[in-house]
Amino acid sequence: MERKSGECKMGMSPLDSLLAWWGLPASLAGNGAGAPLARLQAFGSELQSIYADASRRALEAVISGNDRLAGIAGGMIRSRTVEDVAAIQSEIFAIVLEGASQQARIWSEAAQRVRERCAALAPETPKATRASESEETTAPRRAAASRQGPSEPVEARKMALS
Repeated sequence: MERKSGECKMGMSPLDSLLAWWGLPASLAGNGAGAPLARLQAFGSELQSIYADASRRALEAVISGNDRLAGIAGGMIRSRTVEDVAAIQSEIFAIVLEGASQQARIWSEAAQRVRERCAALAPETPKATRASESEETTAPRRAAASRQGPSEPVEARKMALS
């Protein structure tokens, strides 16, 4: 079945559609150029999800800390003694340190998740590349060898042994 120019197969990603339009049939089969690009696209999506989640959690921590600080600001205005001011300052300091701790924990967890994703992708990529390269290079050789029959050195060895 031939594709008409500009026609896009349903259910394909835009990248696969573009590769198919360029006439790269390997991308349609899920191997060749399409498989590494699909892995890279999935990896990018995972990273985006990790960073979006970390940013959302960090923003929530900042908003929570700001709300707590706003509640304490009124107490600072109403304080009459040095002890009250010192107590409020220590509360402010505790809120700031707690916020910094939350931020460090959030981004540390995000970095750990990114590290895990990178570690999971790194071993696959060279193996997959080597496997696809060896398959691409050995398959044509095997096909050519089967069409040509035994090579001359093999026949010469057989004759020498006979």
